[in-house]
Amino acid sequence: MKKPIIGICFFITGKNYMKKFLEKIEDSLYNEITNSVQLTCFHILKEYRGIGKKWIKDVIFPDLIKNNVKEVYVKSSHNKALNFYKKLGQQIGQYIGISDHELYQRLGYIYKINI
Repeated sequence: MKKPIIGICFFITGKNYMKKFLEKIEDSLYNEITNSVQLTCFHILKEYRGIGKKWIKDVIFPDLIKNNVKEVYVKSSHNKALNFYKKLGQQIGQYIGISDHELYQRLGYIYKINI
């Protein structure tokens, strides 16, 4: 039986990339970075919304663990996503970002999720 596609999830990794990402938060975090990725996109199709936490914990994180990933970092300014990331990890920073349509600034948050 073919499994349905319920969403997408993209990550970026690399020590130099993570250094650039985290130096905006706190320089000392860079020294702790080992086996980390940044979650750059997480989207679930409308008909599957509500199962995001289960999907990321039961499908996405086990795949990352197989690749020796221990930490996931997330930046988000989307109000509907903030509670989701709060449940998965801890807030470690804030930033001011530009809205997707570049019309206004909005406050965003950075989370660290240990897996």
